[in-house]
Amino acid sequence: MGKVGKPTPIIAQCAKPAPNWDRLGCTPRKSTPIWDDLGRGRGSSPALFSASYNSGGLAGTGRRSACLKTALKLGPPACVAAAVLLMCALTRAQDLEPRAYSPAPVGTNFAVVSYGRTTGSVVLDPTLPLTDTSAKFNTAILGYSHTFGLLGRQANVSAAMPYVWGTAQALVDGVRARTYRSGLGDLRLRVAYIFVGGPAVGPEEFKKHKSKTVVGTSVVIAAPLGQYDPNLLINIGANRWAFRPEIGISRTLRSWMLELDLGSWFFMQNSSFFRGQVREQAPIGSAQAHVSYTFRPGLWLALDGTYYTGGRTHVDGVRGNDLQQNSRLGVTLALPLTRWQSLKFECNKGATVRIGGDFTSCSASYQLRWQTRK
Repeated sequence: MGKVGKPTPIIAQCAKPAPNWDRLGCTPRKSTPIWDDLGRGRGSSPALFSASYNSGGLAGTGRRSACLKTALKLGPPACVAAAVLLMCALTRAQDLEPRAYSPAPVGTNFAVVSYGRTTGSVVLDPTLPLTDTSAKFNTAILGYSHTFGLLGRQANVSAAMPYVWGTAQALVDGVRARTYRSGLGDLRLRVAYIFVGGPAVGPEEFKKHKSKTVVGTSVVIAAPLGQYDPNLLINIGANRWAFRPEIGISRTLRSWMLELDLGSWFFMQNSSFFRGQVREQAPIGSAQAHVSYTFRPGLWLALDGTYYTGGRTHVDGVRGNDLQQNSRLGVTLALPLTRWQSLKFECNKGATVRIGGDFTSCSASYQLRWQTRK
């Protein structure tokens, strides 16, 4: 994006009334506040189904942010819309997924229905004229997973489709901006393979198999099928492909399980960002650690933690001051209902947040499991 001439002060721009609020995705408002996240386990559904959907990485914070420059060029409505955009600094690296590589018998199927809600604020560059950022978003997810054998080892394929709705707000030099969104999110596909501790066996032989150490790998693909309009700053879909390769290792010590997962999100270019701009995002590396205790089969409790860094954005070649170096802590509880049905509850919160979402996310999932042929 070209250089910006000497603009009118932001406070003056944002204070003037202007049309086309809906087109830019904002509505001026006097009242105060208001955003969302997704999870798995031994004998439970894949982590892909945890009911907290992370938006397509709509981040752009910083004093020299390309989004803020765009807002200054376009006038008051875009200025306020940009404020809301800066609040949407959620990243997929925030996922907390305990027991993501738990073995299961070949032929096991999972159907999952999840609901998640996230509320909170966003930590921004203090030099920006933005205050009182807050959001409340909800996510409903339908998912399916199937376990099969591949080269004598256990493999798994799963898919999850989220529907997202909610509101986000901010003050730009005293002027409140509010936006509401509702629609389908980006489809997620996951393929996992266990190459240590996960032999491809049926239910009867699986009962005799007790693997203390499990090592697996997976790839998550986020397909750009979600709701997206290049004329709006705020969108549910990301309008780009994203990939996350990951490797995980777990060790069972009697009723305890220790886990460590290392992965990184890689993002393709969004060449149809707001009004024809090109948006790029650097990879986001993450490390997850989980400690869980099994009270009885199907009933377990996990303490979760993750640290992620990276994700700096460029819009039309202009670098944003939005490098993320954040951590989150959470807890997960799995409850069996019957032999084939279970519930899972998750809750996590930002522990240290440099730039990005300081959110509290909670979700509940219902899981139905059944067995088909090997």
